[in-house]
Amino acid sequence: MFSFFDRLFSEERTKDQTARDFGIKESQWLQRAVRKDELDSPSGYSEEEVSQAVVHTREDLVLIVSQLQRTNIILRWIRFLLAILLITLWVKF
Repeated sequence: MFSFFDRLFSEERTKDQTARDFGIKESQWLQRAVRKDELDSPSGYSEEEVSQAVVHTREDLVLIVSQLQRTNIILRWIRFLLAILLITLWVKF
C-alpha cells in the first residue's frame, strides 16, 4: 500500500514537471520567434519611436500589475467568504 501512494505521488510530480517544462519551452519558442522577426525586418527605429515604445511598455506594465493586485484582492475576499460559508454550514449541520 505504501508503494501505491509513492507511485501515485511520483506520477503527479512528473505531470507537474512536464507542464512546467512545456510552459518554459513554449515561452522560449515565442521569444525566438520574436527575435527572428526582428532580424528579418530590415527597418530601423528612430530615437523618438524607441522612447515612445519604452513609455508605452512601462504604462502597460503598470496596468498589468494594477490588474493583478486587484485580482489578488478579489481572490482574498472570495477565500474569506468561502471560509465563512463553510464555517456557517459546519455549525448548522
